[in-house]
Amino acid sequence: METALHLLPDCPGLTLNSPYFDASQQEVHLHIEINDIGSPCPRCQINSRALHSHYVRQVKDLPWGEWTVHLSITAHKYRCRMPDCPQQVFCQRLPIMVAPWARRTLRLAEGQRQLGLALGGAAGARLAVKQRTSVSRSTLLRLVRSVPCPIFTTPRVLDIDDWAMRKRQRYGTILVDLETRRPVALLADRKATTLHVWLEAHPGVEIVTRDRYKAFADGVSGGAPQAQQVLDRFHLMQNLTGALEKVFGQSRMALETVLVPEGATPLPVAPLLAVHDLSCNPVMPLTAALLVPPGLPTISSKTRRQRRIERYEQIKAWHAQGWTIRVGRSARSLVSLGLIAAASVGRSRPMRFQNSRAEPGNLTLTKRI
Repeated sequence: METALHLLPDCPGLTLNSPYFDASQQEVHLHIEINDIGSPCPRCQINSRALHSHYVRQVKDLPWGEWTVHLSITAHKYRCRMPDCPQQVFCQRLPIMVAPWARRTLRLAEGQRQLGLALGGAAGARLAVKQRTSVSRSTLLRLVRSVPCPIFTTPRVLDIDDWAMRKRQRYGTILVDLETRRPVALLADRKATTLHVWLEAHPGVEIVTRDRYKAFADGVSGGAPQAQQVLDRFHLMQNLTGALEKVFGQSRMALETVLVPEGATPLPVAPLLAVHDLSCNPVMPLTAALLVPPGLPTISSKTRRQRRIERYEQIKAWHAQGWTIRVGRSARSLVSLGLIAAASVGRSRPMRFQNSRAEPGNLTLTKRI
């Protein structure tokens, strides 16, 4: 009995009565009584000894090895004798052992909270089953949310960026202290007013790094006008890369003309399309001169149509000479792209029609009709 009492949370004034061990479920049931008479009112903090009734609280504690521990705590209810106190009846509290209205001890709740912080909801719930402290993932996440936010000083160098609550649907703003490389705050949206309010509530920011999003620029200008705004290297390189790709894509033909020496044979763009003769089996890859480079918004529709017609006539002439088309896609896709005529598409093998399982029954029904 004394050994079991030492395994309980350190709370004086408790009496352990009749422990029960359930070997089939590997559970330990401990009945505990509170020896102290009287308790302070939670509203007016005046101690009262006017007994009203008693009740039994069912609380779960840390396991003893492979055994789950259940505590049945017999507590008392008291009447508050202060006439102006709104609390007429209150329950006896054990602030060192268990929180009010809680179904688990403080030390068990702290262990589950650390489990949720380390692994999250679903993974933490699976590990909790192995540790004999079964808990749902929703409870783990609720315990994680109950952790108070750490107190931080206003960063001198602040980085502002967006983060996705749901990709392409909902975005927020993340603020990071670049000197400590730790997140400072998460804002619910990317509006300039939200950032403006946060910067006004936390004065002292000297340098702000951000991307080229206009709302961030407006928020920093309004909330911290004294701060120096800096565009970070990542977004500068990203914007430069996008701009260069767009310019090079629009001037691809000019670049090919400059890069390919005069008189040299242009390299094939990709071995996507080739023709071959069945007799001698030579391979003739289509070069860049026969393929329209994709994504050229500066080329007019008339020029693209003329090139498509020339390409179609060239392939049609090869087909008339007995050449066949070898391509990484079906012949009907070439028809849809306009590369070959629909009349020149033949079936490589006849279509096979398989009889269904209901065919014998259909014949019988036909005879009866």
